[in-house]
Amino acid sequence: MEQLNYLQKMCKILEPESKVFDTGNETGWEQLESSMNIVLPTDYKEYIKTYGTGCIDDFLWILNPFCKNENINFIQKGKSLIDAYKILRKSHPNRYRYNIFPEKNGLLPWGFTDDGHELYWKTDSAPDQWEVVVCEYDCYHYRMCMTEFLYKIMSREIVCDEFPEDFPSQNAGYRAVNVKYL
Repeated sequence: MEQLNYLQKMCKILEPESKVFDTGNETGWEQLESSMNIVLPTDYKEYIKTYGTGCIDDFLWILNPFCKNENINFIQKGKSLIDAYKILRKSHPNRYRYNIFPEKNGLLPWGFTDDGHELYWKTDSAPDQWEVVVCEYDCYHYRMCMTEFLYKIMSREIVCDEFPEDFPSQNAGYRAVNVKYL
């Protein structure tokens, strides 16, 4: 599966820490997907299993359903991002033109940045084919899966015009975070 190849490539340039937090288990994933009535992308689940809760280059956070901190938790932070998107879409329909989950083909949040960018999946296909949409003032669609997007951003194969010029930094790294100490 090509998605997992991107995760493996990313691990070479963004090494996971030896101690990771909130990696979940198969039962946890099954309960989450059942409660949401959705199947999540395989690369996302493998990312969480590999990296757990943490931050990429002190800038980009991946929502984690097993994290207890409401600011990083997939369900809690995801709901606040969905609610905010709905408000923005209502006032700026030309900029925020996508449906939002659980609407058909809606955007489903999976990450955010420290300066307000929101990262979504466009849920208009099979989960392992969901593509990335990055929103702040406008929304930009990337025709690739989450781990391909992250790998290509971190390896500088692509540039996200919405992100600051200094991201990723020259010494980019991953920092695992234990939310007990946040």
